[in-house]
Amino acid sequence: MKRTVTKRALLMSVLALLLCVSMLVGTTFAWFTDSVTSASNIIKSGNLDVEMYWANGNEDPSADATVWTDASIGAIFNHDKWEPGYTEVRHIKISNEGTLAFKYQLHISANGEVSELADVIDVYFIDPAQQVPDRTALAAIAPVGTLAEVLAAMPGNTKGELLADEAATVTLALKMRESAGNEYQNKAIGTDFTIQLLATQLAYESDSFDDQYDANAPIAWTGKTNTDWYTADPTAAEFALSTAEELAGLAAIVNGTAEGIAQDNFSGQTIKLASHIDLGNLPWDTIGRNHDDEGNDPFCGTFDGQGYTVYNLKIYIEDNKRDSVGFIGSAKNATIKGLTLENVDINADYFVGAIVGKLVSGEIYDCHVKGDINIEARRNYAAGIVGDGYYTMENCSVIAEGTGSITSKAVAGGLCGRISEGAHRIENCVVKNMDIQSGQQIAAISGFVHYGNTIDSCVAENVNLTLTITSPMQPAIGLASGLWYYKDGSPITISNNTFRNITVAATADATGTADILYGWEWNDNTTGIVESNNIRENITNNLNYQ
Repeated sequence: MKRTVTKRALLMSVLALLLCVSMLVGTTFAWFTDSVTSASNIIKSGNLDVEMYWANGNEDPSADATVWTDASIGAIFNHDKWEPGYTEVRHIKISNEGTLAFKYQLHISANGEVSELADVIDVYFIDPAQQVPDRTALAAIAPVGTLAEVLAAMPGNTKGELLADEAATVTLALKMRESAGNEYQNKAIGTDFTIQLLATQLAYESDSFDDQYDANAPIAWTGKTNTDWYTADPTAAEFALSTAEELAGLAAIVNGTAEGIAQDNFSGQTIKLASHIDLGNLPWDTIGRNHDDEGNDPFCGTFDGQGYTVYNLKIYIEDNKRDSVGFIGSAKNATIKGLTLENVDINADYFVGAIVGKLVSGEIYDCHVKGDINIEARRNYAAGIVGDGYYTMENCSVIAEGTGSITSKAVAGGLCGRISEGAHRIENCVVKNMDIQSGQQIAAISGFVHYGNTIDSCVAENVNLTLTITSPMQPAIGLASGLWYYKDGSPITISNNTFRNITVAATADATGTADILYGWEWNDNTTGIVESNNIRENITNNLNYQ
């Protein structure tokens, strides 16, 4: 029997603390392999189901008579009574009500600004066996920090694992310091203060081979940054990042926005992923960026994904002066390798690529984009891997497993928006199951190719290419390249590629002057292409090439 490959699970439950009505949101359920019986070809599936409840601190959390309140009902903390010494204690129960074991983290988080009152409220995570119904009992227990500190650091205050039908209880106390003065009178903490429970499937259930198929399932990003990995030794040759917070810290350091840390482009240094990472569809700030008014801040090192996957990348850049947008926004003299992105949603102005927005110079190997893919450049240069630059690309792929869309007002390509002049190569790469649209130049491989470059041994399959022109024009549309630019003595080589099940279309009548394999040349030059051994199967073309 074929081995069952399961998808990663992620459940995020967010509990509002300081609202009159608290809410549990974001609960999701997914199917996973629970067991496989090869003899009878039966697959049993389970579900991930996390629930959270709370009880007053004067209750015994181990007693059957304890009253537990569903976290989606009623207020948890009274937020209108804060005065020096005031204490609130709550027991929080995390319950596994599904059939799959999971690991979890419990955080205190804020989605917006919190007032200065948070500077004088201490936070305690304590043993549920300790009954602490009043403020005097906390004297012998050290707080984890002030509320302001906890919100800024966002540590995983409580971590654990639960099997099916198990539950764990933690006790949380908030106490306003007796030393707080009159300047805090009539202050409120704010309403964007939450407890965040994050959980993902544990490597426990077995398929027919082992129990490790979800061993590295990530817990989703909370939106915070962590730079401790860097400050420990900024001169280290290599840095290993295993959490989304650390990855966000890398972006902040490269972009020059990390508080108290000098900007660093990591030239001569290597960043390695040490785990799968889930960005949770929270707004991502690119690693390296370029802005017309502020200049270019590129990443200049080596980024080695080591075969790990970054999930749920979401970027929206509204500023029309910001370019170079992708997981890595701007890179120079850089090597990017061994990275997979699964589920990508990017909307920006120009130079947009899922892996790298603009690779000014460098190499990209063994990088892949899959799952649901939506990439849009509102002006120019959109692509599945690299938006623009001078680079060699090998063994990369863009394969949609759901939505697959790349759209640009001007240039779009399945792998590359534009590859500029030089002896660069796009080799052994794959594009599948994509709808690609552009107003001017478009191709399954690269929308625009400059002289001297090579496209070799690539595959494009099940791709729709649509030139979205609004009036007749000479189309820059092709299979390997759309627009191309030739310089004497530096031809473009297109060889050993396979194009299968491709639809080429335009939204208005259009004519062209070149072959559908490589579109047309900038100066209407019909020479400058060296092509051989390219396979074209089932190509549907409604354009009239002259």
